[in-house]
Amino acid sequence: MTTTYFKSTLGIEDAELCWKDAIKARQLNKILNLYSEKAILLGAFSPEVASTKSEISQYFKELFKRTDLSVCFLETYITKMEDAAINTGIYRFDYTEDGNRRSVVARYTFALQYSEITGQWLIINHHSSVLPQKILVD
Repeated sequence: MTTTYFKSTLGIEDAELCWKDAIKARQLNKILNLYSEKAILLGAFSPEVASTKSEISQYFKELFKRTDLSVCFLETYITKMEDAAINTGIYRFDYTEDGNRRSVVARYTFALQYSEITGQWLIINHHSSVLPQKILVD
């Protein structure tokens, strides 16, 4: 994993690691607690925009239907402002579907805002899209 640090990014990295661990453990409530009340999710595994906690919950419930689901961050780039941060890069989802092991590599962006109330970085916008394959041109 490649990480670019700007100032202190420890809390932002903690949010990333909590998200990854909660995906693997299928801990829906833990995942939902990482998203702000007004968060928006554009997930790689759905054509729908999830703009409520209920819709975000439904997205992850569908994602959890995949067996042996895990995520691995391959490249991470963090830009931190005062009470906001952008964590962007490449991650890979690994899972079993129809008895076959599958991997989906995707680009991601987490926009986060620091919450004085909870003392943690919360995801306010999460965009993920499947990484296009390289196109060979003659």
